[in-house]
Amino acid sequence: IAFMPRDCHACRAEGFNALSRVQLSTPHRHVVATLDIVDSDIVPPGHVGLSEAAWQQLQVTPGDWVRVSHPP
Repeated sequence: IAFMPRDCHACRAEGFNALSRVQLSTPHRHVVATLDIVDSDIVPPGHVGLSEAAWQQLQVTPGDWVRVSHPP
């Protein structure tokens, strides 16, 4: 699961909605996740929150860049 704020530029530009499937990519790994739109400030604009499973599969650390796109 990926978490993004409702007013996120990427959500608006790419047309992502709640429960959309998104691809999360790093230079070495990628995973397809379900998007959960959040209305609180728990995820700042320009950031994406990840479920524990997504963290483990992507092998990222806080502050790493993750590309969010439509899956193939």
